[in-house]
Amino acid sequence: MDYVHATEPLVYRIGQSHEKDWLRFQPGPANGLAGGRVHPFTVLFHLDAVPAGQYTLRIATLYETPRRSSLQLEINGHKGMLLFHPHLDYSAGDWEGTFVPQTSTGERTLTIPTEFLKSGDNQLVLTALDTRQPRRCPLAT
Repeated sequence: MDYVHATEPLVYRIGQSHEKDWLRFQPGPANGLAGGRVHPFTVLFHLDAVPAGQYTLRIATLYETPRRSSLQLEINGHKGMLLFHPHLDYSAGDWEGTFVPQTSTGERTLTIPTEFLKSGDNQLVLTALDTRQPRRCPLAT
């Protein structure tokens, strides 16, 4: 994808979009090669009934550079920030990684309050941000 000249944000529709429609990389605004701006990724999903029970969202990340970004999460207008605590991956997936390990992985699991969801169409927006001190996401456990 040409992030610099993209005119439309990435939108993934559950039940309609395909795996190839989700990009493997989400740049933050400090990435000058990707236009130096935010790149929100939107997930649209439909719920047939009024939400009840407990909903969880698991987000796994793979960092391929030393710079670590936070993730802004927005569910139907409710925003929060997630900070990951990635662990270095020493498996040397490429030649450079053999000498300079910088690839790391992180994972977070969130409980989504049912009042953030609604019957009908729902929207989840993920935005990588390069902030130094992100606010804690109220959804994070």
